Amino acid sequence: MSGEIRAETRNGIRWLRLIGHGERNAMTPAMMRGLGEELRTLGPDIRAVVIAGAGGDWFCGGGHVGSIDEMSIEQLRTLSLDFIELHRALRRARTPVIAQVDGHVAANGVALVAACDMAVAPAHVEFAMPEINVGLIPLLATAVLVRHMTRKAVFEIAYLGRRFSADMAKSYGLLTRVAPDKAACEAQVDEWTRELAQRSPAALAIGRATFVAMMNEGIDKDMEIAAGNLTALFMSEDVRATLRGTGGHAFADKGKAQK
Repeated sequence: MSGEIRAETRNGIRWLRLIGHGERNAMTPAMMRGLGEELRTLGPDIRAVVIAGAGGDWFCGGGHVGSIDEMSIEQLRTLSLDFIELHRALRRARTPVIAQVDGHVAANGVALVAACDMAVAPAHVEFAMPEINVGLIPLLATAVLVRHMTRKAVFEIAYLGRRFSADMAKSYGLLTRVAPDKAACEAQVDEWTRELAQRSPAALAIGRATFVAMMNEGIDKDMEIAAGNLTALFMSEDVRATLRGTGGHAFADKGKAQK
């Protein structure tokens, strides 16, 4: 089974599991829309949201969108809009959003982790923004990352395309905590959610809305610019030729992750 958001509520916490496509647990466009809808329709009894992977080796390996080099301009614009609407829903969620990063993360999955309010991963987990390896730049993801990480860290991971460790991700500001293993990762999320479940719903909602607004001034305009430039990039013959020549293998092994 793949390509769905599996949702359940336990003790006032809404759990959203990414049951994605293929071995990298990639998100389909339908999953992006489904995740956004879940975040927009949280009930008044929900104290926090936890986004987790399917339990395998990958939390989220980016997006599963088919052959980009064969897409039309309209298809590319729709893909960008799906990303923009998902992140708009993440910003407007009325409760804190936690990422239980229980597997490796790549491409737009990194932006998803960045957009969450707190995030924890086991020490073995690795991250990457590998689009540059097939001639692309993650422009939309960059609009998210620069609001949560240092400018130089974003430039390094986007323009070099190398894998980096969980410890490095924490030093960049991408993670709140690094846990020794998956069990400790889950225990940390349980601790956070137990505490949040005891907090005032009004304080959580108003506090988060204020915090997110301060962090994300101008992001809608930045995403519009990024979406236009990304479409132009995708449509260039230089990029399409590169994609055809590599078979779209942006995730080629680049050696051990940076520590």
